Amino acid sequence: MKRTIETQLGTDVSKSPLYGRIINEGHWSRVCSYLENISASQVLHGGESDQTTRYISPTLIGVTSADLDKPLMTDEIFGPLLPILTVQNMDEAINFVNARPKPLAAYIFSSDRHTVESVLSRTTSGTACVNDCVFQFLNAHLPFGMCKNPPSTAVHLQLRDIDNNVGTCWYCTG
Repeated sequence: MKRTIETQLGTDVSKSPLYGRIINEGHWSRVCSYLENISASQVLHGGESDQTTRYISPTLIGVTSADLDKPLMTDEIFGPLLPILTVQNMDEAINFVNARPKPLAAYIFSSDRHTVESVLSRTTSGTACVNDCVFQFLNAHLPFGMCKNPPSTAVHLQLRDIDNNVGTCWYCTG
């Protein structure tokens, strides 16, 4: 992930014309506050910020079971912080997701179809996307939000982009 950040945005992300800033000082302060409750050794990459320009670098954060009740792991971040929790296998990851309130979105990155289908069929979220981060937002007519009904109310879509790549999305009808 570090290499991808540097490849796409350069080694000094703060100077990249492609990288945005936090919309206002209040949101900048809120996002930065998540970093106050973690140790410096947990910052795997990034962690820089500048209040004057409302810059926060893409930040990768290693979290453990001791961090699970912290705001970083319970709030919707809406900022460039990515908590990373290491699990032993896919069942542990799925159990982790299902033991918490349904997430606003799920992003599954895998080339293994069985893994993708397992995550999609055994979890629910407001929206889900496979091997992409924004594909499900391209169609303004699809609903978005928390899924309050059981998984049987989810609708499965396969969408193709202009290059004929298939993207899989789920959305909840209730």
